[in-house]
Amino acid sequence: MFSHYIRSFFIHLKKNRFFNALNLLGFAAGFLLLTLISAFVYQETAFDRFHKNADRIYRLHPVGYGVTPACFADKLAGKLPEIRRLVRLSTVDLPIRTKDTRSATIKISYTDPAIFEAFSFPILSGRPENALKSPFSIVVTESLARRLFGDSPPIGQTIQTADTAVLTVTGVMKDLPYVSHIRTQAFVSMETLRLKEENQTFGCGSWSMLTYIELDEPADPGSVAAKINELLEAFRMDTGDGKVRLVLEPLADLYFNGEGNRYDGSVHGSRQTVMLYLAVSLLILFIVVINYINLSTALAGNRIRETAIRKVHGASRRQVVIQVMVEAAGMALIAFLGAWILIELLLPQLSGLLNIPLDGAFNRGLLLPACLIGAGVLGAASGLVPGLLLSKTEASSALKDDTPLRSRGGLRKVLLVFQVMIVAGLLNATCLISSQMAYVLKLDLGFRPEQVLSFRMDGALSNKKDLLKRRLAGRPEIGAIAFSDDLIGGGFGQAPIGNEGNKTLCYFLSVDPDYLPLYGIELTRGRNFSWDNPADFADGCLINEAAREAFGLDAPEDKMLDKYRVLGVVSNFNFISLHQAVGPLIIHCSRDGQVAQVRVAAGQEDKAVSLIRQACLGISPDYDFNYTFLQEDLRGHYRAEINLRNSFRFYALIAFLIALLGLFGLTLFVIRKRTREMAIRRLYGANTGQAFRLLTGEQLAIVLTANLLALPVSWWLMDKWLDHFQYRIGVDAAVFVKTLGITLFFNFLAASFLLFRLGRVNLVESLRQL
Repeated sequence: MFSHYIRSFFIHLKKNRFFNALNLLGFAAGFLLLTLISAFVYQETAFDRFHKNADRIYRLHPVGYGVTPACFADKLAGKLPEIRRLVRLSTVDLPIRTKDTRSATIKISYTDPAIFEAFSFPILSGRPENALKSPFSIVVTESLARRLFGDSPPIGQTIQTADTAVLTVTGVMKDLPYVSHIRTQAFVSMETLRLKEENQTFGCGSWSMLTYIELDEPADPGSVAAKINELLEAFRMDTGDGKVRLVLEPLADLYFNGEGNRYDGSVHGSRQTVMLYLAVSLLILFIVVINYINLSTALAGNRIRETAIRKVHGASRRQVVIQVMVEAAGMALIAFLGAWILIELLLPQLSGLLNIPLDGAFNRGLLLPACLIGAGVLGAASGLVPGLLLSKTEASSALKDDTPLRSRGGLRKVLLVFQVMIVAGLLNATCLISSQMAYVLKLDLGFRPEQVLSFRMDGALSNKKDLLKRRLAGRPEIGAIAFSDDLIGGGFGQAPIGNEGNKTLCYFLSVDPDYLPLYGIELTRGRNFSWDNPADFADGCLINEAAREAFGLDAPEDKMLDKYRVLGVVSNFNFISLHQAVGPLIIHCSRDGQVAQVRVAAGQEDKAVSLIRQACLGISPDYDFNYTFLQEDLRGHYRAEINLRNSFRFYALIAFLIALLGLFGLTLFVIRKRTREMAIRRLYGANTGQAFRLLTGEQLAIVLTANLLALPVSWWLMDKWLDHFQYRIGVDAAVFVKTLGITLFFNFLAASFLLFRLGRVNLVESLRQL
């Protein structure tokens, strides 16, 4: 019996080739999007789940912040039997040089030896239990080892850092997978950092370390967290509203909890974005199914005699339904295979278009069979309604050339309204996301980021900043030059500042006196740092307005904040991200900045880069000059939203094209169905305008109804999405007017095509067929 269904499917495929081609295109476009979304969702939900002990690893942090002092791990070591392992992590960019003068700036993470026991980062060479026990030992990734040492064995090789420390390679590990929230090129022993920065980093006042805890299997994380809070009572910061509460957050939850782990420097995703993509995939499913149902039910009248003959030969209603469902499933499977081949051929281009690394997400062994099954089920479901409709055919009436198939025009209208509503909703979302991102990227940040080039210096350059300045001074391509310990938008350090019982967690930034003029940051009170005043470099600081308000300082000049003397107040500039409000910031005066920032002349960027490179290499011949422009760095804060915008543009376009395919098919069907009717109307004197109103009135009502239904849903959802930004636009009615205009325009095009085709019909030939 099933072979009979297959033969009938291929026979059906040859009939109505044009309409079947439209259905295939609709299915293929839908499956293209659904497969891409499935790969993305699979990748996002797989973060950090590859670790063998993932279900027992937690991060210790205060509510809302991802960082803790380094001393917390020391205070907890050996105190609680439920704690199996403690691992700290501190990630920085580090300029390095190998003994054969190869230099680079790499991302390294200072960490404890237990990292290879707690986390599943496979060691390819070296002994994981001893790799990070000794000071100045480093374990590099496979790709970094090839980059630095070529084909030479990396074990035992040495790497010199910018501060003249010499690291010895004790192991090589596999590159960290994309689905790890920890991103680094090398692990350096924590003892190295302790020897370099004992007082600065390892006290209990510097909140800059990530602390991970692996618990024993029977341990309850809630109970352990309570014990930790009790043990660290004396070291937990007092904000005036009580001491901060420490929590244990499961490793698998960290990636999606960027808001609760602010300033941890880790990569984060958005659970809301994943849910949004899943919702889009469901909407696209509806569009694909609606397309097939509408075209199939519209053409069902052409299959009445075929169905009647099947019934005369003994086919039951159930068999008729199965036949139609098999045809739909077969069509869906063919379309899916075409979409899969297209994805395989264009995967790099699609990844670039959406700015999402999809190649790693394509677990073909899992995704292909799952999508094949899904395509078959979806196709069969699409054929259910047309199958039920045809199964009601009365054989006797059909063979007498009656019209036994009841009209399903009402069903088609409802489905069309729903389809246009989905497309309108996607267009609304795309326009609003684009408007918000345009607003964010053009917002006044309180400083001038344009034309600022930055690079991290090595030790030789850092020791000769004045020489570098002199060599670049006076060149028309070069403007102001300043140095700081970090870049705006980077992971500023934090520490509690204030009187006991009223401490505030403040950000810290060390800069030289040229920093404020370089960025055009407004000084609202007091004065700037001065090169001629040595006391400024000893204890001078500037605070922002947020810090002034947090400390309640009406006249902050010359007030002391712990060991810092306030010289002035700067306006609140957005030094982190527009997702968050500006926090309290203390700017310290320093000559030790490792990050150079140079304002270059507009239109002279290439020449300025060449001049800076020559000046740097003239001072440090082996320096690996890598630079970025600050505006591009700042855009990285909104990479997820930019990806979402690009994805929605792509998805909305494809969904729109799928809907247009359906509209085009239904238009051709109407042409066939109403040719005689329009011929008679023209014979009795109907003009073009009357014909146009007759043909477009119903479609106009469908488009208007769909847009009205889409408006409140789109408004509510996008308002919720915009709430994630501290600085946001309002939901503008102009967006919905634009969407209405787009959908009406294409409806007008379809109606015009319909009228044009009907206008070319020969009246005499049409009437002869009556």
